[in-house]
Amino acid sequence: MEEKMAKHLAQICLRIFLTVIFLAIASVGAFAYFKNKLDFFQTQISFSADSPAKLDQEIEINFSKPVLPESVKNSLSLNPAESDFELVWSGNNQVLKLKPLKVWQPATNYKIQIDKGYNFWGNSFETKFEFQTESLPQVVSMVPAVGEKNVLLTMEDPIVVNFDRSLEDFNVKFSINPNEEFVSQLNDEGSVVQILPKSELKKGQVYVLQISVKSKKADEGDYQKIFSSSFETRPAEIEKWDDNLDARLMQARDYTAAQIQSGKYIDINLKSQIMTIFEEGRLLDAYLISSGRVGMETPQGSFQIENKAAKPWSGEYKLFMPYWMAILPSGKVGIHELPEWPSGYKEGANHLGTRVSHGCVRLGVGAAQRVYDWAPIGTPVIIHS
Repeated sequence: MEEKMAKHLAQICLRIFLTVIFLAIASVGAFAYFKNKLDFFQTQISFSADSPAKLDQEIEINFSKPVLPESVKNSLSLNPAESDFELVWSGNNQVLKLKPLKVWQPATNYKIQIDKGYNFWGNSFETKFEFQTESLPQVVSMVPAVGEKNVLLTMEDPIVVNFDRSLEDFNVKFSINPNEEFVSQLNDEGSVVQILPKSELKKGQVYVLQISVKSKKADEGDYQKIFSSSFETRPAEIEKWDDNLDARLMQARDYTAAQIQSGKYIDINLKSQIMTIFEEGRLLDAYLISSGRVGMETPQGSFQIENKAAKPWSGEYKLFMPYWMAILPSGKVGIHELPEWPSGYKEGANHLGTRVSHGCVRLGVGAAQRVYDWAPIGTPVIIHS
């Protein structure tokens, strides 16, 4: 009887054991089935990057479930594979950042692919996405313009380069050939650079300006040339003054260089019969003159305005000489408007541009008053040919 009951109990235990085994196998199978079917066990992936991405930006990948970092590392690829980066995990292995060791390549479309990663539940996932990096700053405009001639660079008129955005995150390298040392300054917005050679450029010389840019975090050898331009400086002197007086005035405005860089001064060119006025080295305007005829030539050299009078009378010539500015202490020679007879008749402006005076420098109506009002006593006057 006892033997029979023991045998029956053993059968019951075996059934219970087999039932437990079955239930366990069924549970594992059901779990394996449902974890591949239910969203709860799946990994959703999102991607975060600016468009376009900054060259030093960390690219962020977010996983909805914790993942196994080693599986992602082994299956992640980046194309083009020109940039070195590291993987930085955070948020319980749900946030991955691709951090460039230096910078991404500019203006590049990168493709990131994870072939087969695994989450905490052992479910596999794959994904791919792209991001575009920003380009290097570009030149929008430059003064002087490409190929411009008759260029004269001064503090008031330096080379001006306008970029399409701020250079805050970038290093810019300028080179001028033939080689010239220069100084530069950046405006407050960081997008405009002014460049001025430390010494006067050679006259009549073609210069080439090249601009290269790199990210501040990039290597020194990573500069990329983004712009090249050329310009030609003014020639040393004009080979031939134009016979057309209006064209001659334009030549004077284009080619006359200041001999005095500070304050006001008057430049008189006897060869061209043109007066130019300068202030702080900047040419303000040019006017036709009539200087002394042959045998009564206007003296050459450095002078200054000794005295002024609005409409003095010349006892020697019995004429008014409006807007008189003496350049000799004796008052023998000066600058004045076209002579005026007592009747009010003025000598014709057709004499301007030719040597007809008795030594003085004549100016036309309007021009004489402007120079008279502009130039105080003591203003330097340089007369040359």
